[in-house]
Amino acid sequence: MGTTLEFSLPPISALAFVPFIYLQAVLLQPSIPNRISRILRILLCIPAIYLAAVGPFRHRIEPVRYAIGANFRASIFHPAFILKALEWGFARDRSTFAWVGFENEEDSASGPDASDSHPEDEKAPPKRRQIQNGAKSSALAGSKSIPTLNIRGQRKLSEQLPTPPDSPTISATSDVAEASPIVPLDLGIYGPTADSKSSWTGAKTPVIQVLRDALHLCTSMRGYGYAFAPPKRSMASRPPTPPPSAHGPFARRALWRLIRSHIVSTICQILLIHRDDVIPYWLGTYLSIPIAHAKPIAHFLAYLSVGFSLHAQMLIGFEGFSLIFLALHYLPRPFQVKFDSREWAPLFDRPFEMSSVTEFWGKQWHALFRKPFTSVGYEPVVAVVNTVAGKKMGKSVGRTLGAVLVFGLSAWMHDFGLWSARYSLSPSPIRQLSFLQRHGANLFFLLQALCIILEQIYSRTTKRKVAGPWGRVWSLFVIVVLGSLLAGRSWIALGLVDGLPSLDRWGWQRWLLPTVCLAPPPLWVK
Repeated sequence: MGTTLEFSLPPISALAFVPFIYLQAVLLQPSIPNRISRILRILLCIPAIYLAAVGPFRHRIEPVRYAIGANFRASIFHPAFILKALEWGFARDRSTFAWVGFENEEDSASGPDASDSHPEDEKAPPKRRQIQNGAKSSALAGSKSIPTLNIRGQRKLSEQLPTPPDSPTISATSDVAEASPIVPLDLGIYGPTADSKSSWTGAKTPVIQVLRDALHLCTSMRGYGYAFAPPKRSMASRPPTPPPSAHGPFARRALWRLIRSHIVSTICQILLIHRDDVIPYWLGTYLSIPIAHAKPIAHFLAYLSVGFSLHAQMLIGFEGFSLIFLALHYLPRPFQVKFDSREWAPLFDRPFEMSSVTEFWGKQWHALFRKPFTSVGYEPVVAVVNTVAGKKMGKSVGRTLGAVLVFGLSAWMHDFGLWSARYSLSPSPIRQLSFLQRHGANLFFLLQALCIILEQIYSRTTKRKVAGPWGRVWSLFVIVVLGSLLAGRSWIALGLVDGLPSLDRWGWQRWLLPTVCLAPPPLWVK
């Protein structure tokens, strides 16, 4: 790499799509008249989608050849912004984006038994749900359940199903609700307040509060505290979540997860970089494995490391952002940011204790893209199939097609990230690769939909859920083994780790600073 490298970050124009998405968030606030809101939100889709789509190709971390991984991590979120622009642009029911807080959360999300509390309601026809005291709400399609608000802004059970909308990416609510019963404190300036809730009950809201609420909606990674929030992460095997004012315990846990993930990421990158030289040598020297077997083992460990490394780096980014927002809370009052630890529930829910493919993707993996995936992909497909084929047949067919589309969107998101990260690099490795090397990752994501469908067929046929030791073996094979052989192998072949410097070129920053592993190599090589 030497001294000829000139490292540079993308210009601020790479984020040109952000103001348009923020304006959509402003227009989602109930203070804006519904007709004006929807027309303007749809119009804003055009520049938001265009700029989010072309940004990763025009503006990247340079030099590109030595920052493929860093550019991949940045550009993979651009498809999510595209889906978010579509979701917010064409949303008809703005009450979905209402801030409901965490008051009485345990009563309203009481676990898997809650769905049986009103069995007669499951057969009731869909009804219009409205935010009480005057705020308008459109009809919801199918059996979609949206929490409603009372004057205090509490989340309440709707008349039909007490769980979030059916989705191939979300299973039933967790056994143990993570939310604390403590009423949220007024911890700062920025963020939803009592004024935010009153805006959904017919009261006027100051303009500055509308802008703050829109900013909070944009920065809410998964929507905890909002009506569209996913099920809470199960905390059955962990200490209870600290109350919203207990910032010390929260910071210590986040810092520990940050350090632990940094160690995992470092080990994985070593396995990836030296899969052809150092690792086979170590296996032969210290484990007495013949070189003919050591190389295939080293390659499989590298394929396996891709998934574990991405998992660790997502945790590093998430925990890093949570600590940044916590630090912003201690700024002088005019610049304070409201911080509630319940909005930063664990990113993953014990993913390595999976007992089925459905449970892994529905409850244990991160839910960062759940809402746009279901709003743009799953729900429209189910609605169209129900209209064409009728609800009796359309229910199963629509959900099947919806699941395939959701995982198809996930495949597109990852493919977009790697494609844009390698764009304009020459020579391209595509022509020399086999079909599985080129499209292994896409095939892996589509196989997940097929496996979920097979699990549903098994459950309906045997009247038993996929679970237990055999369920774990099945899940580990589908997700870990196939993921390594298909997605991991494909991404390595397509150049995801190209340009990473060898171990002897690493500077002290790479060893000691957790977030540096997310930065391009010119920042941390000797």
